[in-house]
Amino acid sequence: MSLKKKNFIFIGGVVLLFGLVYWAGISAEGPPGRTGLGDQPDLSEDDKTIVFPYYQDGDASLSFQYEVFHMTREGEEVEQVTNLHAFAGGTLFFRKSEQFLITVDRNFAGRDHDFEYWIFDRDGSSSKEVIIDIPDQREGG
Repeated sequence: MSLKKKNFIFIGGVVLLFGLVYWAGISAEGPPGRTGLGDQPDLSEDDKTIVFPYYQDGDASLSFQYEVFHMTREGEEVEQVTNLHAFAGGTLFFRKSEQFLITVDRNFAGRDHDFEYWIFDRDGSSSKEVIIDIPDQREGG
């Protein structure tokens, strides 16, 4: 697939997400207290559920808090899945699964990122952090 075609498909997917969220009654400003859509939506393999990040204003440090929501492909049943009070994005459904992976950055507004990876059930009923221990490959480290 050419790069132009991939970009077209991605842009079309983002436009579709914004359209579905608007159609579902969540304006571009988001649910009450929210200020906008994030990027990186993902569609489940069964084509029934979309997960996507939504952001709201943070505290006085001018940071933003992203949480992950899910909805039907038709834009109905919009529900918040996470309640992490951090940057939550990078949504990715596992193939043939009811679970998805997200990236969390507890220091999103800071200089040094603090990444975590979490697996959530589609409905948010269960979650667990994925610990990745990468050995230091530097000399003397």
